[in-house]
Amino acid sequence: MKKTTSRLTWGSMVLCVALGLAGCCGSQSDMARGPESQSTDSNQSTDQGIQNGVGTSKPIIQESPTAANQSPAEPFTPLPDREMTATAPADRDARVERRPALGRRTSKAARSKTVDAAPPTEEKASAKAMSPNEAAIREILEGVASEGPSPGSAPKISVQPEATPMTTRSPLDMGPSSAAIPMESRGGGMPTEIAAPAMTPQMMTAARTPEPPPETPELRAMTAPAEPADAAATSSSPVPTAAAPDATMPTQDYKLVQVFYGTDRAAVAGVAAHPLGKIPWGTLTAAAGGLTLLLIVVLLFARRNTALRLGVGLSLLATLGLGACMIQIPRNTKPGKADTSLAYGNGRGELEMGVCEVSIPKDHRVGELESPSILRLEFNEDPEKHVVLMKVQRQEPDAFYGQLRERIGQDDRREAFVFIHGYNVTFENAARRTAQLAHDLEFAGAPIFYSWPSQGGLLQYTVDEENIVYTVPHLKEFLVGVAEKTNARRIHLIAHSMGNRGLTAALRQLADQRGPDQAKLFHEVLLTAPDIDAEIFRRDIAPAIVKTAQRVTLYASSRDTALAASRQVHGYPRAGESGENLVVIPGIDTIDVSAVDTSLVGHSYYGDSDTVLVDMAQLLHDEKPPDLRDRLRQQMLGALRYWVFLTERISMRPDGGSP
Repeated sequence: MKKTTSRLTWGSMVLCVALGLAGCCGSQSDMARGPESQSTDSNQSTDQGIQNGVGTSKPIIQESPTAANQSPAEPFTPLPDREMTATAPADRDARVERRPALGRRTSKAARSKTVDAAPPTEEKASAKAMSPNEAAIREILEGVASEGPSPGSAPKISVQPEATPMTTRSPLDMGPSSAAIPMESRGGGMPTEIAAPAMTPQMMTAARTPEPPPETPELRAMTAPAEPADAAATSSSPVPTAAAPDATMPTQDYKLVQVFYGTDRAAVAGVAAHPLGKIPWGTLTAAAGGLTLLLIVVLLFARRNTALRLGVGLSLLATLGLGACMIQIPRNTKPGKADTSLAYGNGRGELEMGVCEVSIPKDHRVGELESPSILRLEFNEDPEKHVVLMKVQRQEPDAFYGQLRERIGQDDRREAFVFIHGYNVTFENAARRTAQLAHDLEFAGAPIFYSWPSQGGLLQYTVDEENIVYTVPHLKEFLVGVAEKTNARRIHLIAHSMGNRGLTAALRQLADQRGPDQAKLFHEVLLTAPDIDAEIFRRDIAPAIVKTAQRVTLYASSRDTALAASRQVHGYPRAGESGENLVVIPGIDTIDVSAVDTSLVGHSYYGDSDTVLVDMAQLLHDEKPPDLRDRLRQQMLGALRYWVFLTERISMRPDGGSP
């Protein structure tokens, strides 16, 4: 028994050794046959399996090196086909028809691994060393790819060599790719499959969505729309386009009024604005002085302490310092847009002419000469809020009269008015008032003003009386030039306060020089609040000036406190006063404005009262006599007539209505 067991044991050992030697010899024999013979056996085995309806249970799927290294979270994008023409259409159709049959022979797990995934453009070199079995598999697959598909055989998976671009399919071909076709594996210890990487939903969506090819000059040329036949002619010439509005250009909420002037003031050229001139030193000085007085009163009636005394001392020092700045630093209220290169002072000079530009704000109210107000905390001029002299340009006489003729020619009626200001008025204020009158009267002709060297100060009344006499020859020369060197049909004259002295003196000289048969130079002459001796006016002035104009109108008021002060200074009534001193002369229309003049001083009603402005507008525009003008009622002074305003107030404003 022991011998039998020993023999069986030795026999088994010998059989196992023999079988092992036989297997090794068989494996070496297969490896020695070479890649071509192995590929032939593989093809024969695969064809035989297809014909018999038998397939492998687990197909071998080629794994893309790039896809294997790609993170599942990264989107997968198919690349454009570079070798679409390598496969014939017939072979591709045959492949597509045979794929469903192969699909039915595969398991569900295998079908889930046959998802269409476009291979990458280039294959990266493997960082790991391949085992002998993997090298053998690569050689077998390369041989299968080199033979190409044959009729009646299953399509082969092509494996590109390393560093060689792989063939990709067209983005429009949505069928299974060649990398998803199962292939029967060989025995001999080779692995049964190479698992494909799992596809994420993002990768599947990217695989189904074709990517448009990159834009190239050739592609742009092919897809560009055809140009018309005359495209070359039209493209060579620039196409006119409307200029876009400049966003950086600021909008102007004011209107510029062009005003002509004549003056015998001394010009001040090259006025340099002080950098601290915008500061209201006068207002600050007054505020500091008021605070000082208040602290002194408190110090007198309150308990004296060191802090209060210190406050009084500091306030007094601040008042003195601000007062020094007010005296030393010239005030500059002009906006940055204004041109201050030329100005006229208060000194005497020769006759000069030029053009001004004055701003009228968009929200201007009739009868108001808008200026900065301390109550509104406005210390500097703003053209969008105030009437501002923006520019002064001096001209030679020929250029001046030429531009004036052109401006008068723009009006169908070809008319102009000349305004002569009164006492305590600067050149700048005269220009502002003239622009306001032209705007409020809606005067379509040329507005002109004559500025004589008034000192612009309340305490300079006697100096102004001397300068108004000095200016008479210059004023007469200027008026004659406007009447004779322009094409104006009607020239109106408007004088105020002390300016009436200069105007009436010039008209008296013109009346003496011109014969009675000569035509009258002027149409309407308006004398507003004349600061002239009433008796001299009746006896000497009125009979002469009526010879130089078509109509003379005198506006007077009993509420004019300025003329009342002048009467006290001179000792005699003034021609601009009404009441018992009212001047009524044949040939002159006298209008009493006392009923509508409600201003504090009552001296500037010609430009401040909208009711008076309405009457002046009807006089200048419509040439109506007093009997036909609105709101005037006739009164009798002996045998002479004059007119007064009705107590009902009329207005040129939109809310008050205009007659």
